[in-house]
Amino acid sequence: MFFLFTAGNGFWNYASVYFREIGFDSIQLGLMTAVGNCVAMVALPFMGVLSDKLRSPRLVLAVIIGVSAVLHLLFPVVGALWGAVLLPTLILSVLGTLGRQGGNAMLESWIGGEMDRLGASFGTIRRYGSGAFVVASLVGSIFIGKVLPYWTCFLFITLMTLPILWMSVSETGRQFNESKSKERSVRTRDVLGYVFKNYYFVCYLLLVMAFDSFLGILGLDMTYIMDYVGTARSNVGYVGVVRASTEIVIFILIGKAKKLPPLWMLLTVSGALIAGEHLLYPGMDSLWDMLAVTLLSGVAGGFFYGIGANYVFKIVDHRAASTAMSVLGVVKALIGIIGNGVGGVIIDRFGVITLTTAVGIIAASLTVLFLVTCLLGRFVWKIPYVSEKEKTA
Repeated sequence: MFFLFTAGNGFWNYASVYFREIGFDSIQLGLMTAVGNCVAMVALPFMGVLSDKLRSPRLVLAVIIGVSAVLHLLFPVVGALWGAVLLPTLILSVLGTLGRQGGNAMLESWIGGEMDRLGASFGTIRRYGSGAFVVASLVGSIFIGKVLPYWTCFLFITLMTLPILWMSVSETGRQFNESKSKERSVRTRDVLGYVFKNYYFVCYLLLVMAFDSFLGILGLDMTYIMDYVGTARSNVGYVGVVRASTEIVIFILIGKAKKLPPLWMLLTVSGALIAGEHLLYPGMDSLWDMLAVTLLSGVAGGFFYGIGANYVFKIVDHRAASTAMSVLGVVKALIGIIGNGVGGVIIDRFGVITLTTAVGIIAASLTVLFLVTCLLGRFVWKIPYVSEKEKTA
């Protein structure tokens, strides 16, 4: 399922190219993503709490994926009928953002919880997602914009979502589903308390903001970076190939490692690399420079995605796992609102490099804060993880 879901995200990279092709400018693109993230920020906590109360992220995922499959088919229809008229595309973009972020949160909660129960690294599964991103990016780079029109990216996305829908509602999906716990459903207030009263989870949000400052504007600024470097926008797929391929290598290394350094330490490295990548963008003047710098975000993504879910399940009560994942989606949405709403204006008035440099500085600052809070919690205040409390009990 991660293979298919992430492949869909790989094809989504071409959506911004399509939107620019039919006449949208950077401010409009930023507005579409910002409003979508605003709606997602409000809706995701409800999805998470509902999933935890029903104890079924699978069921919530099935509904999200089913609606998302239909929505993506409507993008080229709306584009053909109304072109660069903002409102209809804005509505679809908002719902599409909610589907992608909500689906990702439920998928990570469902599969991540199972991997944690088995004592396996989340990267073991996530590497298939990165592999899918490589395949989707290669297919897109070869065909979309060259042989096929850019709007076909939405058809590819829908094709990726249909098998996920089938698996999430099939008997196989129900058997693999979250283990049917005999625990009573917890109250909404208790679920939220498990998340927001958790010191390490609140600290982790700092790193998530650092990482999402990169992800939140990726779809907005990447084509502008391609313009700055002086390469064709259709080459955006090759950037995705390098990033995802590097992630796969890191996932494999994590899976084969007999013993890893503390997870918070590896997560700090991921934030530092994301900051470094953005601070290096001003020195690029070719596609090869861009691909080389992209290696940094590939390594960062390998650590962040490979162990991030494991870290969450280590520090958060299992009864609030879906809510925690949804809160992470809310943070991503919030960063997307700021990054895309403000980012579109910055690109229009000051250029894309001003934006990427600001992102690098912000990511570096948040990463340092995450590191400091982790050190204080572990070594000064000696606050135990939830998993450590459960072992003691």
